[in-house]
Amino acid sequence: MPSFRYRKEYSKLFGTVYRPVAEVYFKDAEGKDLISFMYVDSGADITLLPRELGENLDLTIEEEKIQEISGGWWRQHSSDHQNDRNEDW
Repeated sequence: MPSFRYRKEYSKLFGTVYRPVAEVYFKDAEGKDLISFMYVDSGADITLLPRELGENLDLTIEEEKIQEISGGWWRQHSSDHQNDRNEDW
């Protein structure tokens, strides 16, 4: 069974919360490693990717289907900067 780190965050509604975050590895169109930290939601019907990550993965973006969603936290870095981690972990 997979296990995940939990990141301590602040919620306006609940105060301090711990959210499950997975370190996810991708390769861009040129084969360069990309690492993203993503919230884990095993019951989710969809997975949301930040536009910048989709562009780096050379995904096709259909402009008429883009929806704006606010909130959350996202951070991406190349494997060249693997020590650039969130210190709250």
